Amino acid sequence: MHQTLQFSKHVLTAISTVKQYIDDHPLERKDAEDLTAIAGINRNLLQKSFRQIYGIKICEYQKQKRMEVAGQMLEDGRLTKKQIASRCGYTRFNNFCRPFRKVYKMTPGEWQNRVA
Repeated sequence: MHQTLQFSKHVLTAISTVKQYIDDHPLERKDAEDLTAIAGINRNLLQKSFRQIYGIKICEYQKQKRMEVAGQMLEDGRLTKKQIASRCGYTRFNNFCRPFRKVYKMTPGEWQNRVA
C-alpha cells in the first residue's frame, strides 16, 4: 500500500526553494550538502520529500535540467558538442552523452542534426 506523506508548510517551502534554485541555475552542480544549506532542512527529509512531491530524485532532476539546457545550446549551434558538455560540467564527452541520451532518446549529434 502506497503511503502519502503530509508535509509542513516549512518543508514545502524548502522543497520549492530547492527546485526553483535548480531551475534558475541548471548548470551549477550542487551536492546534497549544498542543497540542504539552501533548503534549511536535513538531507534525508529533503531527498525523501522532493521525490515524494515531484516523483524524481533531486540528482536526476538536476541532470534533466542540465540536459534541457544542453539541448537548447545544441539547437542554438554556437558551441561545439564538446564545449556544451564542458559547460554542463562533464570533463569527458562520453559521460555527457549517456545522460543526454537518457533524457532525449538520441545522442547529442542526432539531436543537433534533427534541427539542422
